[in-house]
Amino acid sequence: MNYYKELRKDASLTREEKVQRIDAYLTSLAAPFRQAFGARRPHWRDLLGWIEEVEFQIPWTAVNRYSAMKRMWRFQTTIPAVTTTGRMLDVGCGLGTDAILLHLSTGVRIAGIDMDDLSLDTCRVRLRHYRDWLGLSADAIADPSKMNAANLGFDDRSFDYVWSNESVEHIHPPDALFREIGRVLKPGGVLFVLNQNGTSVYEQLKAIKTRGLRVYYPDIDPLNGAPILIAEERLLTPRTCARLLRSEGFDDTELRVNGAIPSPVARLAPPGALLHVDGFLCRLPFVRSQASDFVLIARKSA
Repeated sequence: MNYYKELRKDASLTREEKVQRIDAYLTSLAAPFRQAFGARRPHWRDLLGWIEEVEFQIPWTAVNRYSAMKRMWRFQTTIPAVTTTGRMLDVGCGLGTDAILLHLSTGVRIAGIDMDDLSLDTCRVRLRHYRDWLGLSADAIADPSKMNAANLGFDDRSFDYVWSNESVEHIHPPDALFREIGRVLKPGGVLFVLNQNGTSVYEQLKAIKTRGLRVYYPDIDPLNGAPILIAEERLLTPRTCARLLRSEGFDDTELRVNGAIPSPVARLAPPGALLHVDGFLCRLPFVRSQASDFVLIARKSA
């Protein structure tokens, strides 16, 4: 459990009070940040480690170290594919960590969207502090907007990249999501889908444990006020994502997987060794289908 998750669970506080606590907490971290990095901008890997260990206060257990290494793999796999300093849409931006790391590593300008009010408030406060700490301008990472990704309020061909890290599982219906992504991407633009693998029995059981048997919850579209459904841990398979993307004019789809060994096994072996074994196991067809994480990189037809 991390600092923000613990705060979210505190039913005794209003949303405004939680945001005030977050602002005060981040103010208290300014000195540790300067002590860690001085006046220089840190490498994204170093910043990710600091965020998880210092800001998020994630306990450094063997399982958490293994999970952190898999998260690092996601960025190492995708960052080299960002080849221009264009504009990126972060779908389901959450607390804004991905946006900070992606801008720091590539220079891409980022606009984020989400549907959760506390996440949006937290993201705005965090971005204000990180812009100050890193010396970033307001247009480097824009404040996020409340928006349904299946009904985007952006013009056609607005973005060079779209980034979706653990968000496609929440957006319904998925065909409308990928249609909208195709609409706002420029020809030749790149979509990154990073998610748990819906083919994995382990991930499906984890999803049921998290949400129970109820998958969809009612909500309201912020743009038009229409009733919509939000999915909770409705995992998609890489094959389903690739099929929907092909129908929306995407090609050159590349799939990478990781995490064939479930995280609890990290208690039994060093996390680094597990990643090496993972790399071998993910070459085997059946085991590959049971990998926990997938990264799908798709390019919109020119």
